[in-house]
Amino acid sequence: YEVVLTATTAKNCVDKDTQTVVIHAVPVADFTTNNVCFGDTANFTNTSTISSGNINFHWDFDDGTSNVTDTSPNYLYSSPGNYDVQLIVTSDKSCQDTTTKAVEIYPLPTVNLSFVNQCTNDTVAFTNTTTGAVNFSWDFGDGNTSSKAEPDHVYKKPGSYMVSLVATSVEGCIDSSS
Repeated sequence: YEVVLTATTAKNCVDKDTQTVVIHAVPVADFTTNNVCFGDTANFTNTSTISSGNINFHWDFDDGTSNVTDTSPNYLYSSPGNYDVQLIVTSDKSCQDTTTKAVEIYPLPTVNLSFVNQCTNDTVAFTNTTTGAVNFSWDFGDGNTSSKAEPDHVYKKPGSYMVSLVATSVEGCIDSSS
C-alpha cells in the first residue's frame, strides 16, 4: 500500500511524501486430533494455512513437553488425563496465530481376576474385580470362552489351564490378564 502525507503551511506551501507500507499475511493455526487410550499414540494433523509465505510450528502438549516443531507430530503421553494442546504458528515475517484444543487420554481398565482351583468336573467360579470395564472376554484355556462378567466353568480333564481375561472400557480401551 502507498501512503501519501501532504503538508500544507498557513501560506499554502505544500509538500508531499510517499511511503510504501507492506502488510504481511497472518497464518491461521489449526489442527485435528482424536482422543486415544493410554499407551496409544495421539496423532496431531496440522491444518494451518497462510495465504503467502512460509510458516513454522511450535507445539505444547500440556505435559511439560513444549519444544516440538514437527508439522504434524505423533505423541505418546506418559499418563492418562485431559490435556490442552497448543499450536503456535509463525510466518517467515514473524506474524503469529495460536490455537488450543483438548485431547483426552483415556485410562485403561484395571483387570483383576481370582478363582479357587477345583477337581475335575467341579464348577470353578471366577471372580472379576476389574475396574473401568464394560465388556469382558474370558478364555478358559481349554477351548471354551465366555463374555460374562463373572462366569462359572467346568473343566472336563485334569491339568493346568492358562486362563485369560480381556476387559474393554466404554471408550474401547483394552487391558488383559492371564
